[in-house]
Order: sequence, then C-alpha cells, then structure tokens
Amino acid sequence: MCDCFKVSLNAFYDWKSGKSTKRIQREKVLSEKIKSIWEDSSYTYGSPRVWEELQKAEGKVSRSLIARVMRKYGFRSVHKKKFKVTTDSRHSYPVSENVLNRNFTAERVSQKWVSDLTYIQTKEG
Repeated sequence: MCDCFKVSLNAFYDWKSGKSTKRIQREKVLSEKIKSIWEDSSYTYGSPRVWEELQKAEGKVSRSLIARVMRKYGFRSVHKKKFKVTTDSRHSYPVSENVLNRNFTAERVSQKWVSDLTYIQTKEG
C-alpha cells in the first residue's frame, strides 16, 4: 500500500501511531496565532493582513503558508454588505391612490389587477 501511495513505511507507521510531524505541530501553533489575530480584527482580516500582523510579531513567515492554514481551518474574511436605500419617497411623480386597501378578493374575473415592478434592473440600483 505504501508503494501505491508513494509513502515511506516510517511515515505510515508514524501516522498510524498518531505521531505528529514538525509541520503539523507548527501549523497548529500558527493556527492559534492566526485565529487570535483574525478574531481581534472582528473576522475582517484576510491572509494578507494576517500575514502583516504575524510579520510584526513573529518575524519571517511565509504568506502562502498563512493562506493555506487559513483555508484549512476556515478562517475567511467576512464583510457585511452596506445597506443601500433604493426608495426615493421625496419625488414629484404622481402617486396612485390605494383603491384596494389590501382587499384582494374579487367578485368576478379580471376585476382587480395587481403587479410588482421591483424586479426591473436599473442603473440606479
């Protein structure tokens, strides 16, 4: 099986016994540091900013390593979309009278027609 996966016997038995490699140990320590920086930033920092913070604290750290660890542990930059007001109630256009007054039941066919135009896309938003 080791030949099939191109893994040495020592590596296989180390993995089987639960021994941790230097890379895995470093990754765990780094993930804790990344998590603290990421949480301090209110989950807004991505790998470039986390990398800058770690450069200040730790010294030389690979940016690609930071990105890989963040991806592995699910640390993603989260930004909320800004609320955009799309209703302009201060306009000079004529406003139709509310004839139905939320009474949508009709006595005969085609007596009451209702539509909604919110799906039309414009450049204004």
